[in-house]
Amino acid sequence: MTGEPPYPGDSLPQLMHAHLGGRIPAPSWIAADVPVELDRVVAQAMAKNREDRYPDCVAFADAAAAAIATSRRRLEPTKLLAPTYSQEPAPASVPEPVSQPAIVSAAPPVAGVVDQRRGRFARSWKLLAAMGVLVVLVATVLVASQFSPFDSNESSASATNSTTMLGADGVEYTVSGSLLEKYSQATVPQKADLGQPLGPEKTNPDGKYQWFVGGVIIQKAGQPPYIVWGEIRNKWNVLGGSQGSLGYPTSDEIDIDGVKVSTFENGSITFDDGIVTVR
Repeated sequence: MTGEPPYPGDSLPQLMHAHLGGRIPAPSWIAADVPVELDRVVAQAMAKNREDRYPDCVAFADAAAAAIATSRRRLEPTKLLAPTYSQEPAPASVPEPVSQPAIVSAAPPVAGVVDQRRGRFARSWKLLAAMGVLVVLVATVLVASQFSPFDSNESSASATNSTTMLGADGVEYTVSGSLLEKYSQATVPQKADLGQPLGPEKTNPDGKYQWFVGGVIIQKAGQPPYIVWGEIRNKWNVLGGSQGSLGYPTSDEIDIDGVKVSTFENGSITFDDGIVTVR
């Protein structure tokens, strides 16, 4: 799917450790032409626990086809309707009418089986990616402007508080603002578990995040950032991550008598003696 192995490494023990306990990689972070909808499908297919995986190849293929179909519907070109104005001249004392924003109407769902050939999908993805990025960026700015002063302070901090780190793929990535502050607060062992960044900072309509080899630093707009990693991160990712049923994290991972616990907006995930439980 990406043309690269899921885990980087130069030795068999390193690769074995990554497959057994490493964060399941998101294909969309490695290859730009892979839609984010496939990240959840791959996460479930590579789940560490057998019970969390697809029952067979047919179910896996159906889920992948549905994810690609969803991506195409999301990226379907939108129809822009020209604004209408009154034909009567405006009185001299009245300011000129302000042009109204174009109305964007969503395209109807595309039915049928999706052509899964990488070449065709890559072309359509590249043509429409700019529109999707623009929509996400505009939505992020609008949402962030209406939250608490935490955001305004953060924006000024991010302009002066940043650093570059060598990523797992050998590329340097910038870590900045509140995500860098959260990374800096981690202990040396925690930073070792988190590992190198896998890409630049990304945004959701209601937050932002940055992936690392061992986990993710994520922040909902107006809230502090948190770290989610390990098997708890893998299970949360299968459930849709911050955009899924559990929502954004509301705590870092904590240890209660040997049981690892992370809390989320709509529940919690525990890891106890190799068993992951969603509550």
